[in-house]
Amino acid sequence: MQKNDLNVFVSGASGFIGGAIARQLAQAHPDWTIIASGRSASKLSVAFPNITYLQGPLEAMRTPIRADVVVHCAGLADDRSSESELKLNNVQATANLLRCVQGCRCFVFISSSSVYDFKDGQPKSELDLPRDLSRISAYGRSKRLAEQLIEAAALPSVYILRPRAVYGPEDRVLQPRILRLLKGRCLFLPGRLAVNSSLTHIDNLIAAVSLAIGQSASGVHAYNVSDEEQYMLRQVFEAIARRNTDKAIRVIVLPMILLKGIARVGQILGAKLPFSQQSLNYLSQHAVLSTRKIQQELGFQGFRSFWD
Repeated sequence: MQKNDLNVFVSGASGFIGGAIARQLAQAHPDWTIIASGRSASKLSVAFPNITYLQGPLEAMRTPIRADVVVHCAGLADDRSSESELKLNNVQATANLLRCVQGCRCFVFISSSSVYDFKDGQPKSELDLPRDLSRISAYGRSKRLAEQLIEAAALPSVYILRPRAVYGPEDRVLQPRILRLLKGRCLFLPGRLAVNSSLTHIDNLIAAVSLAIGQSASGVHAYNVSDEEQYMLRQVFEAIARRNTDKAIRVIVLPMILLKGIARVGQILGAKLPFSQQSLNYLSQHAVLSTRKIQQELGFQGFRSFWD
């Protein structure tokens, strides 16, 4: 595919991931015409003359979108959301986008490592998808169903990227959640957090998107995307807390079994708690991604790290 003067559509551009991808593509390729969409208002079109911004929910879009490349970042990732909310925002919105887009030659979907079942504690490759989707979270099911819609769409070139816990500047989810655990001089940890996990710096994810667009090979390609190293979650939580205060921190470990019991009762009662059973599972299971495939096939290298 000719890489000059491309028309690119980026969904979810009012969010952390979509906004970062839209900005980087616009800055790196001023000759590209970028249409970005998002639920809330954005100043992207003010900052970048080659971006046109459309505000509105993706599932309600009716205007045909002509684009050579689509980078689909829009979605609902809140683990406290209901199954119906996740289906609307992740599955139905994807189906509607596929109906609206015309002339797409390369479709890049930002999926999630939540499509894997990490209960066995083993690193996951792209082939380790559970046959029974009830084994994964409602969020993971919604992302896998969206993947299946895209796989069946008969597009010339499809790239499904599965990051794990995307973080970086302007992160609105992970760091704010961790900082809410910091009360004065005390950091209240949900369990011992003695588990290893992959994390994905936003710059590493953007690099994977750029490599996918650059290759635009025919067929469907699924890739895990993460930093090169694994992280122990306790070290990450403590480091984030220390980076955001000049006080000496006292770490207090809350029993995971107690928190899971509270989350279970909250789910039964329909109460909105700061944590869910799913978020606690994330914090008590090893969750490591194998990135061998993307390294071998796309030449990807996770050049950014949490410790940078």
